[in-house]
Order: sequence, then C-alpha cells, then structure tokens
Amino acid sequence: MLVPPEECLPVRCEVLRPGLPEEQSVYAEDSDERSTHYAVKKGKQTLGVISLLHDQRGGVGSEMWRIRGLAVREEHRKQGHGGKLIEMAKAIAGRRGGGVWANVRTTAQDFYAAHGFVPEGEVFDLPGIGPHVVMTWRP
Repeated sequence: MLVPPEECLPVRCEVLRPGLPEEQSVYAEDSDERSTHYAVKKGKQTLGVISLLHDQRGGVGSEMWRIRGLAVREEHRKQGHGGKLIEMAKAIAGRRGGGVWANVRTTAQDFYAAHGFVPEGEVFDLPGIGPHVVMTWRP
C-alpha cells in the first residue's frame, strides 16, 4: 500500500540503521513529488517498506527508478514480504516506462538476483554500512 515517507522511517531505522539517529534514515529524495513509498501492513503494524525514487541513471530515453530503504522487520522475514515489495516496485517502474536499480548490500545480492536483478560493476563500501554492489532490473 502507498504510504507517506515518514511511515517508512521507523522500519528503516530499526532494520537498516539500528542505533543511529532517525535523520540518518531520511533520504533527500523522500519529498520529491515523483518518489513513492510503499508498505506491507498487518492491521496497523508495518511489516516492511520500500521507496521508489526517480533517477536519471538510465540516461535519455531509458527512465530508471531507484529502490531505497527496502526493509522488513526481522520477525516478519522469510514470509514473502520483501519479495512482494520488490516485485511491486518493478511493476510500478515498468508501468512508468523504466527499470530499477539499487545499491544492494552484498548479503542481499542473492535475494535481488532471485528477482531478476543483475550486478553492475564492482563491490564497494558504504562507510558505516558495509559492502554493496549496484544491481539493476530492466523490463
């Protein structure tokens, strides 16, 4: 379901930036009118979130959207929620006429690959977060 960006913050903080101040889980693109944010919920509880941000990475005629903040609370993992969120992001980007990319933690690389993403380039380190690789999906 579509949610405001601030609804993603508690899950982003808990899963992706544990112990860090909430402002480190706010993305500059969150407020961009082209950005959209989604959650899987059970009642009022948010189980997982994803943000789909507009990006010019694809160049002219090749619209790309960036996935950021894909996070599922630990007690709700291995239940298909992350897959549901990533497939929703792919479908939305496809309807918008483009593909998606993400800076993926190397520990999540197999998960993204199972959803049709391919790595591009070398592994790199995001300071304070760890090793990542760029992965893309194109329709």
